[in-house]
Amino acid sequence: ITGLPVIGIEKINNEKGEMTITPTLAHAKALVEAGASAVAIDVRQKRPFGEPLEELLPCLKRETGVTVLADCGGIEDAKKALELGADALASTFGFLTNEIGVEPDFLLLEKMIKLGRPVIAEGGFWDPQQVVKAFEMGAWAVVVGSAITRPREITRRFVRAIKQAGIAE
Repeated sequence: ITGLPVIGIEKINNEKGEMTITPTLAHAKALVEAGASAVAIDVRQKRPFGEPLEELLPCLKRETGVTVLADCGGIEDAKKALELGADALASTFGFLTNEIGVEPDFLLLEKMIKLGRPVIAEGGFWDPQQVVKAFEMGAWAVVVGSAITRPREITRRFVRAIKQAGIAE
């Protein structure tokens, strides 16, 4: 209806509770069959489980022609993913905390942008000015997750600001 791209992603946890994104060719193909125009894959060098990236990424490209978004944990992950044929990069795992209000990793974002492919900035974007900064740096898109999807955290942020201003206890 909108003509916007659909990025397919399958988050899977193993028995140890470790999470990865789209770990196998079968998972990726299912996303393509469901209508995804791009598939996100965990490309961390130490991803907890799944098929080897050296097989998965090129095979997915060859068999489906789908756009591959590489979910990275660092700049080395990004470089390796591009060598294997990834079309775009995301700083998905580069943000090493779940704590709300911690600054995004703008240094990693800058390094990824310099690689010359579209980059989706992700992780820690809570303030609109952070989003503006990411776009000004050259990000293709910015994921704003918890800032709009976690009502308790949003409420806590407002309450904290009111208390800090001395308006309420």
